[in-house]
Amino acid sequence: MRVFALTFTALLGLAAVWTMARAQPVVRRTPYALIVAGVVGCVALAVYLVLVERTAAIALGAGDEILFAVVLAACAAVALMPPRWLIADRPSLWFGLGGALALGLALAGEAVRGGDTTQGVALFLLLGPPAILFTCSAIAATAGRSVRAGLQAAVWATVAGTLVLFVVGVFAWLYVSHTYGRTLLDGESLKHLPDGMSLTESIWLLTILPLWGLPFGLLGATWRHRRHTGFPAPEPARGS
Repeated sequence: MRVFALTFTALLGLAAVWTMARAQPVVRRTPYALIVAGVVGCVALAVYLVLVERTAAIALGAGDEILFAVVLAACAAVALMPPRWLIADRPSLWFGLGGALALGLALAGEAVRGGDTTQGVALFLLLGPPAILFTCSAIAATAGRSVRAGLQAAVWATVAGTLVLFVVGVFAWLYVSHTYGRTLLDGESLKHLPDGMSLTESIWLLTILPLWGLPFGLLGATWRHRRHTGFPAPEPARGS
């Protein structure tokens, strides 16, 4: 994983230089530390798979390593050095972390329930993340009575949920492959695929929330806030 190590280190270094240039302090709060711990856990899990499952290192391409490094570096940078508008109130942050936990539990349940089918968890990945992020951000916007609270919850659910999906995805992939002899994402038989695909497929789970789930989270924040506040009533017509 040399390509990953070089890319990850370089991106974190650039983020640190950018933060120092803006004189922005590093955030030290428990929820943010949990996300950083999640990044470390993802790296440790990937290294473990490469060391234990030798075929995982062979199946892992340079593009996969770069994607892995970019997403993890972005999650770490956002948690350690978030933009000022993203430094959330505690309720919004915990709503986001709750949404991430719900995503992980839902993926694990779907892998156990539908691991023996030919569609894998593809249908869940199509419908689940948008629904969960939409609901999470809508509730946060309602509780905080602002669009900003919903947007913050959506972003933090995306950041934390991306890490959760990777970790749960690795263990779910191993479970489905050893129990049913199929892949996790589309239920394809492993007889027609090379060995060591667990890490490669799990890395591509990192793209689900940023590309597909987050837009629905942003939509949920604005939609629920508009419904909660309503539109101003029209002024009565004046008599001539």
